Amino acid sequence: MTNFKFLFLIIIIGFISGFAGLYLSKNLSPSLNNPQTSIFFNSVSKDLNNNNVSLSKYKNKWLLVNFWATWCAPCREEIPELNELANTNKKIQR
Repeated sequence: MTNFKFLFLIIIIGFISGFAGLYLSKNLSPSLNNPQTSIFFNSVSKDLNNNNVSLSKYKNKWLLVNFWATWCAPCREEIPELNELANTNKKIQR
């Protein structure tokens, strides 16, 4: 009888874990189809040469967007690090 209770408990825990994983994967994972992402990729930004760039051309690609200000000391500290990353990795487009 004890083995049956243990087996039943394991099965119940398995079902709960499975449903929890399914719920979390559907509701907490980032999606390219959510409204915030759609707004972002439907916008236009400026490149380093001040040309308009549609962000939709970067959809489904790695994209680093860094918001910074000249008056922000931590922002100014990270700029050389980002430049070094871009210079040492030829796969990064500017």
